[in-house]
Amino acid sequence: MIYAENLVKIYKTSDIEVVALQGLDLTVDDGELMAIIGNSGSGKSTLLNMLGALDKPSAGKLMVDGQDLLKFDGRQAMRYQRETVGFVWQNNARNLLPYLSALDNIEVPMLFAPSGGKRARAKELLELVGMSHRAKSKLYQLSGGEQQRIAIAIALANRPRLLLADEPTGAVDTNTGKRILETLRMINRELGTTIVIVTHDIALQNSVDRVVAIRDGRTSSEFIRKTSYAQQLSDLEDLYDRTADTEQSHDEFVVMDASGHIQLPRPYLDRMQLRGRAKLRVTMPDERTIAVEKPETIPQSDS
Repeated sequence: MIYAENLVKIYKTSDIEVVALQGLDLTVDDGELMAIIGNSGSGKSTLLNMLGALDKPSAGKLMVDGQDLLKFDGRQAMRYQRETVGFVWQNNARNLLPYLSALDNIEVPMLFAPSGGKRARAKELLELVGMSHRAKSKLYQLSGGEQQRIAIAIALANRPRLLLADEPTGAVDTNTGKRILETLRMINRELGTTIVIVTHDIALQNSVDRVVAIRDGRTSSEFIRKTSYAQQLSDLEDLYDRTADTEQSHDEFVVMDASGHIQLPRPYLDRMQLRGRAKLRVTMPDERTIAVEKPETIPQSDS
């Protein structure tokens, strides 16, 4: 569904250049539910905007559903946003029109759709996200979690193949966040929609099979669940009552780009007390593992 290679994004003003992405690589399979994590300034929001055709890379390659986003003109980008991708924003005011009911909000993206049955489709989506009882409610009458579930229904109105969720649980409490994630998992399972969740919350990775970590504008590492979420869910009566340990549920892999560059995860650098530039000796005790040794103290001028 998504193939990104060596993505670079540079924002320029009259006085300064800011490099938001520095050669990012990413692959997402059709029908996958995955998360992208990173701190503020890591480049994850820039990547989200590019996947949604709201911004263009300065260099690199970006394909979504077989479409080359770098070649889009304005009309093609608009068609892509209407037909291929759906958005769920963290700010609920960006998702819903406050003077319309929940049902009417869901119909808005379908106004220019050629086919009929818009009201029936809107009711179907309300039922899908468990909000049929709130069909006539307006924005101020809905809780934060209810607003997000309505926002998910709006994002699905035009049957997108890719759903982008920007911090979907960032403005709600933990229990509400779990219900929102369960809604996204159900949509992924029943509709086969590819879902990419962008967040700074590393705890969210306990609910998906794969998490890509971005740091300094590059793909740093991936967390891949040892057993699938569906399998783990079937083995536990209530997964949410269990405090999952990231190291137990997922394996972490350092990502190497096409040029052989890697980024060691920040906790490893902190544990080795490495700051700034450093020289490392890499040894291969056998053909399956690679160990990185901390060298003798190196003067900064030699680093």
